[in-house]
Amino acid sequence: MPGWHRGSLAVHGDDGHRFVNDRWGGKDFMAEFRRGDTYGIGMTLAPEGRDDGPRVGIFVTRNGDLVDGWDLYEETDAEGDLPVTGLEGFHDLSCAVGTYDGVSVEVILNPAMWKFRAADVVEY
Repeated sequence: MPGWHRGSLAVHGDDGHRFVNDRWGGKDFMAEFRRGDTYGIGMTLAPEGRDDGPRVGIFVTRNGDLVDGWDLYEETDAEGDLPVTGLEGFHDLSCAVGTYDGVSVEVILNPAMWKFRAADVVEY
């Protein structure tokens, strides 16, 4: 499942928790997904801004509006959290979609078709 495995991140629709290499239940983030809404998840990658690597922000949208986001490098629990290796933009990034219940999914990778405009992203 996305977010549970090394090199992956996700927001799960059944509980709204966010996961980064985390198979232990995730972190509270947002309300569970609602049927009929359109959701998006994105990353901003900036080569400068940190002494030890690029600045990486993750954001989530609902129906074209920014919900919230987080800094990939936020404080983590050294004993429980796994490293973010593979998510910093140094390697190829790919997407995976997991579903539950009877839902239909359409993945749109063309920015011209997104409801959300990248100019609206804030830095985390």
